[in-house]
Amino acid sequence: MSPSSFSAIRARSSESRRKLLVRQTLHRWLRGDDPANAWVVPVALALLAAQVGYRAWASFGSWWTGDDFLYVIGSVAPGGNSLQHLMTSYAGHLLPADFYVTGLLTRISPYDFTLAAITLTVLQLVANIGFLRLMLVAFGRRWGIVPPLVVFLATSFTVQGSVWWASGIQALPFVISLCWALASQIQYARTRRPAAGLAACAWVLFGLLFYEKALLVIGALAIVTVTYFTIGRARDRIAQTWRDYRLSVVANTLLGLAYLAIYIRYGLNYDPGAVAEVPIGPTADTLLLRSWLTGVFGGPLRWSHTDGAPISFAAPPSPVVLAAGIALVLLLREVARSRERSLRALILPAYFLICDVLLVAATRATMIGPVIGFELRYLTEMSAVTAAALAFATMPMIGAAEPVKVRRPSPLLDRRGPAVVACIVVAALGTLSTSGYINQWHADQPAKTFFGNLIADAQRAPAGTPVVDGAVPNTLIWEIARPNNTVSHLLAPIDHGLDFVTWSTDQLNVVALDGRIRPAEVPPEFTALPGTQPACGYPVSSATTVINLDREVVYPGWWVKVGYIATADSAITVTAGGKTQHASVSGGLHHLLFQAGDQPFDAVELGGLIGGATMCVGDVIIGPPRARMAS
Repeated sequence: MSPSSFSAIRARSSESRRKLLVRQTLHRWLRGDDPANAWVVPVALALLAAQVGYRAWASFGSWWTGDDFLYVIGSVAPGGNSLQHLMTSYAGHLLPADFYVTGLLTRISPYDFTLAAITLTVLQLVANIGFLRLMLVAFGRRWGIVPPLVVFLATSFTVQGSVWWASGIQALPFVISLCWALASQIQYARTRRPAAGLAACAWVLFGLLFYEKALLVIGALAIVTVTYFTIGRARDRIAQTWRDYRLSVVANTLLGLAYLAIYIRYGLNYDPGAVAEVPIGPTADTLLLRSWLTGVFGGPLRWSHTDGAPISFAAPPSPVVLAAGIALVLLLREVARSRERSLRALILPAYFLICDVLLVAATRATMIGPVIGFELRYLTEMSAVTAAALAFATMPMIGAAEPVKVRRPSPLLDRRGPAVVACIVVAALGTLSTSGYINQWHADQPAKTFFGNLIADAQRAPAGTPVVDGAVPNTLIWEIARPNNTVSHLLAPIDHGLDFVTWSTDQLNVVALDGRIRPAEVPPEFTALPGTQPACGYPVSSATTVINLDREVVYPGWWVKVGYIATADSAITVTAGGKTQHASVSGGLHHLLFQAGDQPFDAVELGGLIGGATMCVGDVIIGPPRARMAS
């Protein structure tokens, strides 16, 4: 055998050994060494993949809405990439990474929701993997991790984050931060390895870049560490935590204090003390007893939806709320009867729910009322928190100082048949609830139709097409967002041929209610008094001519339409509503259209013609420009 043939055989043999080693490693990771639990990870991955595919369908069927447009506009405004913009408070939120990622997607392909859908899907995948990692790190490869995984995947707390960019880019990184940080913290508490403790702190920092609420993760790390990895009375547990987990305590305390200082400086724009002025009871009722309670078991089953906006609010029927309450009491009773040291797991969800109620009461209920508690985006993290609490209450955590112990076998928790049925019921109800929300969101997206038409027409418009720079309908973006609700700001990310004008000759276009760019007309809501000269109406030259109206105009920003005949092309100065601007007229019979100011006015002033030009004004009308009806 030649040396080259021998080398080739040896190379093939080495490659075969490598492939065998990879297959053995993958098989060991998927199936483990315990035949009884060999299918735990494959089943978990199958559930995870199914949920990600389902949520991807939700994401790819959505589009930008509401706050999304303000994110996009801010990213292309002057200084949109600056640290100052990234650290700008948004409705009391500090969202530097949200703004940065939105700007990145906008620069790659503006208003392309495919990129946003891919991002939301990837975030959902990372969150799912994080929760599975948390279960495996805390409890190992056992069938008991499947029910908590089903609760995490199936409940509707995160459904809005799959379809709404502004919600998902906040909430999903928060859930990622929570799951991955808890897993790393448990590793640290069990092994005392500094790298694991610092990794948990790093995951908290990751969440804080997207959403200030991730600060609550530090409290969750403390609760799990003190509750499960120390023993004795409260004073003893605190001393043990400082003695054994000082690195984590110091790192997270410094991170929390530093972030609080930054948030107070840049993000806090509301009065936290307002929570003392708002009744907590009604907000707690909607947020906890109706939204969270029913969501735990797959609710709310029914949604309240108003046509003209994609958002739905939880509207669980009273029998569903009652049934969920009874189910929770029975579940807690069964856990307490069958497990020792189980109910301490309730500290974790209680901590988050109390914080959620206080935050919503202080920031949103003061403006909207307790009904805001029916919007599940304020409970997004409860998918992971509730599922983790179920796991902590029913299974012994590996390496815990005081692990949960089975007091006596439970017919629900320790028998495969009832547990499988419970998982199927929760998964079915959760899928029914989330599909109802998603279907309503997909079916009623006025912004998708409006901006689809607007962007298409703007990109097809010839360069210099004169258009009124008006606000889009209030149902798409609130008037309070002005000027970011105007057409010029919203179209800033894309190339277009529109010229947003405050005056024009003969031709003017306006954005119709369906987003189409159509020729404008000015309805005669107000008109000028008859002219002083029968043959000329109102003569205009270099001097200023005052044209009185039939009554005072009190509506800001309406347009004036002047019918005239001019002897030659000329510049002209026009004044209405406290606004003076320079325009031009053309020789012959034409119409001059210009926008009035914001002050009340009862006369229009014209003048400043040059080169000896004169003109006669026959009629003057004032009204809001609107799309001309098709003939």
